[in-house]
This record gives sequence, structure tokens and C-alpha cells, in this order.
Amino acid sequence: MAAQEQREVSLGPDVSTSPEPKCPFPEVFSGERNKFFVFQQACRLFFRMRPRSSGSEAQRVGLIMSLLRGSAQTWAFSIPEGSSCLQSVDLFFQELGGIFDEPDRAGLAVSRLLALHQGSLCVEDYCSNFRRYAGDTAWNDSALKDVFLQGLSDAVKDLLISHPVPGSLREAMELAVKADRRLRSRKQDRQARRVREVICPVPSSSVPVAVPEPMEVDPLDPKERRRIRLVHHPCFYCGKAGHRVITCPLRLQRSQSEPAEELRVLGDCREDRLGLQVLPKLLVPCQVRFRNFFRPGKAFIDSGAAANLISMSFVKPLMAEFVALETPIHFTNIDATPLSTGLVRWRTPGLQFMVGVLHSEELSFLVMEKMSVDVVLEISLVVSGPGTVKPTETLEKTCKVSGASLTDSTNMWGVHWVRQRDGKGLEWLGRMRFDTDIKYVLSLQGRITITRDTNKGEVYLKITEVKPEESGTYYCARDTV
Repeated sequence: MAAQEQREVSLGPDVSTSPEPKCPFPEVFSGERNKFFVFQQACRLFFRMRPRSSGSEAQRVGLIMSLLRGSAQTWAFSIPEGSSCLQSVDLFFQELGGIFDEPDRAGLAVSRLLALHQGSLCVEDYCSNFRRYAGDTAWNDSALKDVFLQGLSDAVKDLLISHPVPGSLREAMELAVKADRRLRSRKQDRQARRVREVICPVPSSSVPVAVPEPMEVDPLDPKERRRIRLVHHPCFYCGKAGHRVITCPLRLQRSQSEPAEELRVLGDCREDRLGLQVLPKLLVPCQVRFRNFFRPGKAFIDSGAAANLISMSFVKPLMAEFVALETPIHFTNIDATPLSTGLVRWRTPGLQFMVGVLHSEELSFLVMEKMSVDVVLEISLVVSGPGTVKPTETLEKTCKVSGASLTDSTNMWGVHWVRQRDGKGLEWLGRMRFDTDIKYVLSLQGRITITRDTNKGEVYLKITEVKPEESGTYYCARDTV
């Protein structure tokens, strides 16, 4: 029987020779009060995981002392030889804690526990912080549960209303973790749906309803608008023929009664040889490149120009020859008077044109023999939107801006919205400059909104609760209108 017992014992595992698990040394302790508890628990865990290699109590105290730094190490090395605290880990931590531990750990834990809230943290992190302080209090499980539930976010509390009141702190933490995960999953679903809607927008379908007397808001085609301007020479302010903007009686009459911000009067202008109004703020630095040659210059932005133009004296150093036009082009001023420069007979090949550091494109320019600026850029403003809007509904118009970047900080000009009601002159509605400065006419305050989409290069007009007397043609225009 004894031999059998001896054989059974020899067949079992030898605990004294089994390998100890690998466990890293605790981090060093330099005397910080808020780190003493963690350092103490880390040392005790190390001794439990590696009992044989830790040695005797005196050797364990020596290991603890080797992990001390700064003032804590100075205090430990001053303990006299033969002191009882050097022979017991518990006594050593008791003496060390009397100097470097929080004097009122329980009271401090209570105050921190009452001030603890989930906030923007996930519930898992909130539970971890709660457990950190709860162990130092003398509160029972019921009190800890109530304080834990009180510190949760409102969204998690709302989900927990449908559940029975948890009976313990552990149950409360488990329910809160599940509720928080459901909220985060729902938030991710909403974000993913928004991304899908942006990438693949669902076209809205509407059934047109016949209305006896709809309000007509018909934008002119850009070609038709240019033909009217060149043939009939209407006033840019009132739309009638026979006079210019500067002598328009309607503008002169209204300029005496309208606020200063609503006046459409340009200042600091000069006439160049092309009959263009050159504003210093509309001159932007540019760079023209042909093959490996560069030429810096100034570009004038003009929404009324018929084409992209470049001065011969500016571009000639870059190339020896130009491309001859099949049919020479005769340019006129805005009032149809001929230019003194004569016919335009050449154009450039494709040039790399750059404005700032963000905008770059390949353009071909018509070559002008005499021009007061280096480059004239055509900016096209095209209005689109519904042609018919019923009274009390919302008018929405889109102005497509091409030839300029809405995000270029050098663009000091802006887009204006104007309208011409039946039998009346042009009315200024509002404007947006590209530094996001927006102004509206006083009569439409509260009903008009002007916004933009820099990615699409579009400026939007929105007027709510349209009135029947507001029927007319709506235009977008540059600063010079």
C-alpha cells in the first residue's frame, strides 16, 4: 500500500520544480503620493507570481528598495541595519506608506468618486476609473451602485430606463456596458448611412401640380444675354436703352434713399485701353509656364470679358511664334465702340497657368498687342434653377462660377444677386464675397439666404415665401454690376 502511494506521488507534478510564469518587474517609485498604492500592489503581485525566485522576506524588501528612486530611495537607505521593517514586506510598506501614501486615502477616494462622471468616455473606461477609487472607500455595494448609476451619461441612463433596477454594482456595470455598446453601434450605422447618401444621393421625385397662375422666374441664356447687351446696349442698372449706368436716372434717384451698403457704386477704378474697369483688388498674382520657361505676372479677373486674353509684350519672351487664327477677331468695348488695337490675329498654344499654389490649369490665350495688364481672365457666371415658382413657395437659384476658385484667398471680389421685375429696373438683393462676407437688402431680411459650395464652384440664392409681385428675371453678377 505504501509503495502504491509512493508511486502515485511520484507520478504527480512536482510543484517545486515547475517553471514560474514570466512577470515583468514593477515600475520604479519616486515618492509620488498618487502612485504609492499602484506600486505596492504591483510588488505584491510580482511576489505571488514568482514566489521561489523572490526569496525570503528580507530579500523581497531588498528588491523593493532597488525599485525606489529619488526621495523614496533616500528614505529607505536611511533605515538603520537590524530594523524590523527590513525583515517584513508588510512592515516595510507600512513604514513607506506612512511617509509617501495619501494621509486620508478613504476621504480622497470618496471625493473623487462623487466627482467622477462618464462624460465623453466609453463605459468601460468609466468602470475602470470607478473601480480605482471604490476600493479605497468603506461604502457597501448598494451605495457604490447608486453613485455609479448617477455618474453615467444621459444617453446611457435613457436606455437603462427600460431595464429593471440592477441589484448590485456588478450588474449595473454589465448593463451600462451593453447599453453604451448599442449606442456606439447605432452611431456608426448613422455615420455610414450619411456617407452612402453623400456618395450615392437618392434622386428626389416630385409630381408637378398644375397651378392656375404660377410665378415665372426665367433665367436668360448666357448667349442670349450677351447678344442683348451687344445689340441693344441696355443700361446695366435699369435694363433700359438710351443711357449708361453712370447717368441712369433710376440709380441716381435711389442712391439718395438707400443705405450705403446697398449702393452699387465702384470706387478706386481706372479705365484701361480695353475699356475694362480695372480694380486693384481684382489683380491677382499669376505665373505662366511654357515648356521649361516661367513668367510671373498679374492677372485681371473679368466676368465681362469675351475670352482669355494675354499681352504680347508679356508672353513674347516665352515663345518665338504664335498660332495664327483662321479668322481674325475684332474686339469692341462694352458699348460696341471698336478697340484701337485692331484685329486679334494670334493665339498661344496651351500654356500652364497658375494662380497661387493651389490653382493650375492649361489655357490658350488670345494675344493682344496693347493691354495695360498682363493677363485678362474670363469668369463665366451661369444661372440655373426652376423656371416656375408658385407664390408662398421657395425660390432657389444656382450660380455656376468658372474661371476662378471660390477658395482662393486672393479673390477679393464677390458674386451679387440682382433681379429685374416686369417693367422695373434692376434690384440688388445681396452679395457674398469670397472671404465669406455676406450682405442682404433690408427688404428681404429674414427671407433671403446666400450660400456657396467651394467644391462645385457654385453660389446659391434662396428666398422663402415668394410673393406674387416678386416675379421677374434673376441674375448673378460680379462686383462691377
